Amino acid sequence: MNIAQLTSIFGDSKQDIIRFLEAYDSAIGIRPICTVTDLKGTILYVNEEFTKVTQYTPEEAIGKNHNIVKSGIQPKIFYDNLWETINNKLVWHGDLLNKAKDGTLYWVRSNIVPIFDSEGNTTHYLALQQLITKEKKAEADYKDYIESLNEIMSIISHRIRKPIVTLSGLIYLNEIIEDMPIEEIRKIIGHMKDSVNELDGLTREMGDYVQYLDNKTNKDKNK
Repeated sequence: MNIAQLTSIFGDSKQDIIRFLEAYDSAIGIRPICTVTDLKGTILYVNEEFTKVTQYTPEEAIGKNHNIVKSGIQPKIFYDNLWETINNKLVWHGDLLNKAKDGTLYWVRSNIVPIFDSEGNTTHYLALQQLITKEKKAEADYKDYIESLNEIMSIISHRIRKPIVTLSGLIYLNEIIEDMPIEEIRKIIGHMKDSVNELDGLTREMGDYVQYLDNKTNKDKNK
């Protein structure tokens, strides 16, 4: 539904149009964060979910530029692409990292839709956003988990080479053992025991670390 269609139903009353948006917002039940801005990004309407997430009341937000919730972390080219898309009368889809009034960062999955008049000119922008902070945190935790596994595997792989090299050098012991003094044989057997114990310790250490990561990941999921 475009502005011309809304106007044909409600006339030029902005209050009636806003009440329609509020009723529609309540009816769909998904409770997205909803804002309407002019072509410069000045906020004209916010719903209750916007206030809940951003901590800005309608009185604080309306009349201000939508960049009051901009985190400043995503690069300028990211926002340039957003504006280029909607200026070309296309819907922009993407994930935005925003900042609430108290400085808290939050993620939203956004759909920013140009609204047209009866002649097809863009008059406003409608943003519908879904909070996805928990999903983003889960993605980041999983990435950290994989990176931690790779790191420990790299360390273990490096440390495991020493006992393996030692054991490999003793493979041919049976070819020379008959000519060796008993004390030398005992020393070699001692080296073998040390290498086996070192390997056993490394595998236990790796298992404990993997268990720690699993426990940490599960604990973070339940928060």
